[in-house]
Amino acid sequence: MKKNILLIDDNRESLNTTEEIIHTFMDNVNVFTALNGKNGISLALKHKMDVILLDLNMPEMNGIEVCKRLREMEETQYTPVIFFTGMDTDSAIRSEALAVGGDEFISKPIQVSELVARINAMLRIKRMRDKIEEEKKYAETNLDYMKMLWEFSSEILKITNLYELADKITQSGVSLTGASGGFINIYDNIDEKFENISLFIKEHNKEYVSSFEKLKFVGFTGISSIIVNDIDTYRNKNNIKRENLPFYNMMIIPLISKKFIFGVLVLFDKENGFNEDDMMKMETFSNFASGVLFNIYSSQKHMSLYEKRYESLFNLIDVPLFIMDKEGEFIDINNAFARLFGKKNKYELDLNNFYDIIIDKSDIDFIKKGLAIKESIRGFKVKFNLNGKDTIDAAIDIEKERIFGGEQYYLKGSVKYLSDMKESEKEIRFFKKISEFYALADREFYRSEKREAIYQNCADILRRTFGFKSVMIAIFDDTAKSYKVIGSSFTDKEYANNRIENEILERIKKDEKSIYRFQQEMGDEDVIIPLKSRHNGAIAGFISVIYNGDIKNQGSVFEAIITFGDRLMTEINRFNLKNDLDFYISLIDSLIEQDDSPLIIIDNYYKIRLHNSQFMKIKNDDNINGKYCYEIIHDTEKPVDFCPLSNASVRSKIGNMQIETYFEPTLNGNTYETIIPIRGEKGVLGYILKFHLKSETKS
Repeated sequence: MKKNILLIDDNRESLNTTEEIIHTFMDNVNVFTALNGKNGISLALKHKMDVILLDLNMPEMNGIEVCKRLREMEETQYTPVIFFTGMDTDSAIRSEALAVGGDEFISKPIQVSELVARINAMLRIKRMRDKIEEEKKYAETNLDYMKMLWEFSSEILKITNLYELADKITQSGVSLTGASGGFINIYDNIDEKFENISLFIKEHNKEYVSSFEKLKFVGFTGISSIIVNDIDTYRNKNNIKRENLPFYNMMIIPLISKKFIFGVLVLFDKENGFNEDDMMKMETFSNFASGVLFNIYSSQKHMSLYEKRYESLFNLIDVPLFIMDKEGEFIDINNAFARLFGKKNKYELDLNNFYDIIIDKSDIDFIKKGLAIKESIRGFKVKFNLNGKDTIDAAIDIEKERIFGGEQYYLKGSVKYLSDMKESEKEIRFFKKISEFYALADREFYRSEKREAIYQNCADILRRTFGFKSVMIAIFDDTAKSYKVIGSSFTDKEYANNRIENEILERIKKDEKSIYRFQQEMGDEDVIIPLKSRHNGAIAGFISVIYNGDIKNQGSVFEAIITFGDRLMTEINRFNLKNDLDFYISLIDSLIEQDDSPLIIIDNYYKIRLHNSQFMKIKNDDNINGKYCYEIIHDTEKPVDFCPLSNASVRSKIGNMQIETYFEPTLNGNTYETIIPIRGEKGVLGYILKFHLKSETKS
């Protein structure tokens, strides 16, 4: 928006010179001029001025009198005033000018740089005053809203159930805006699908409510809320069927935590439509509600991920383990814990709270107080009540597992018989070693895009974690007759030239075994784990590990390496698809410039590889190649898990059903995007993202 500047000076030549300077050296300004104070005051009342420049010495009504009158009127009470003065203006006159409300002085003859600098300074002051005034008016007119928000915040902090909390947030949003209903959808990145966790509709019959059973609409709209009062046009432009969006208006509010979107709150069917005041209220409301909802949601889902990743190890390890919340309610236990109570497995044990089995209540107080101030409790001796009659003496370890490094956490612990503590501690250390190996390997896959460095680092991690003498990761060439080492790590140089014999390679390729053991001449054991292609299931490579002596828990160690191998092949396949995309890009480089629509090409890592000149018209950035699409388009700071394109639900639609998908990007409020997969023999190589103005008719 252009700023309005008023010049009041009885000297026409001076007036014209000042006006010319402002137009030459400042952008986005309107300049109004007056030759006397009376006309100047009239202009100031007619147009909302951002800065007034006023000559001090004028006939009839001088600058001090003009300024005094301006300050008496509500419209100009706080408008910044700069006085023009002569070099020899008396200090008493300057003091009087400040006393009646002047803000600054500029001496004649005018210096261009000084004039521009002082006007900009006054514009900044004006912006600050306007903002304060707006916030004051907003606070006064929304006192009831702020009171409701305070009461709401107090209530939801007491809710720990995800679905109860979501219902409370939805109902409050409906009440705040006067909508007829609302729902919350969250992207479940563990099960890789969108999940509806709340639906509230007021004053509707059962038939209307049942129509929402097949609701498919999910609104990832970017970082800002949107209002859609013309729902028919929105449905047509985004190719959404009426039964999937059965409203006559709606407002979509993104649920944001740490600057990435994890879901949406959609309010719908408000009489006379939604307005900007509704949006302002809901954005303030959702800023708080999103954080609380995300903490509970992520807590539950983090536990789900923990269970899925370590479930086999968790249940097989012969040490009683448990996971509980802050209040001691069990989230999970393993089979060894159930055997403490004479049960065969955890599903036979009916036990809800950890603290119910501790006999001495003072021990319970010690544990709770200790965990309130410390991250862990180690080796604390307690007496357990097993069945009302029998007891055991044990030592427990309990530590906090923080969720995404934040304030929320759950507690994981182990029980050790005092008579067998050393063996139990070894089991637990091994379990932690496996967990750390998975975490370190996953970090490598996301830390660097230099494949050679990733494979080499993974080989090092594998050797150091389990104490192997040598680790080699190899991939067969296209003929499958020879292999290339992509990562190796060894303790002694004698292992550097270790080669796998051809007859062993042929056996690996033909058999269906998941692990092979061979005896080395020096007495070392060589274990080879085949790597299967994610494309056709054929043996594509192998991991060779050499060790000397016994490895405890061998089954679990090699199970962990097999799991790692599957993850490695997924990453290799993804990288190969990226290389195939390079070939396609070389073919279509010139073709995309002929397309009238702005478009970009991204690879499977969601990194922008190519763009046409039309794209520069909506995103003026010459350095976008190499950036991630969610940084440029979807405005999500967090990696690809929350980017609309990258979630598995959308990915499966694009990759298998061959349909186009539309989103509301934050690239530009007036565009939508079409996502078109680029297919190769081995799968989807990348995507073409094509942008259209909302005013365009979808072809």
